[in-house]
Amino acid sequence: MTQTMGETVREVVLPSGRFASFRAIKWWDYAVSNNENPLVMLGELATRVVHIDGEPLTADQVLQMPLAEFLPIQEALAKMFGDAMGKKGAA
Repeated sequence: MTQTMGETVREVVLPSGRFASFRAIKWWDYAVSNNENPLVMLGELATRVVHIDGEPLTADQVLQMPLAEFLPIQEALAKMFGDAMGKKGAA
């Protein structure tokens, strides 16, 4: 399955000065990324919903990324999860 950016819902500037853009997390992103290890899950999820300077973030880039560079991505993904979980359904 090919990653497409879709509508940007969040952006952060990384310590390197690069821009990370996030599209909304879809249920399929969550299902495919699901892992018992939450850090592995976040890394996989990042490859599905994050672009860096307009280019898709790859698994190899995530593996090679310094921790300080990945932490803002992790924080943004966690916030997006929290926002999604806190919303009420239709009454």
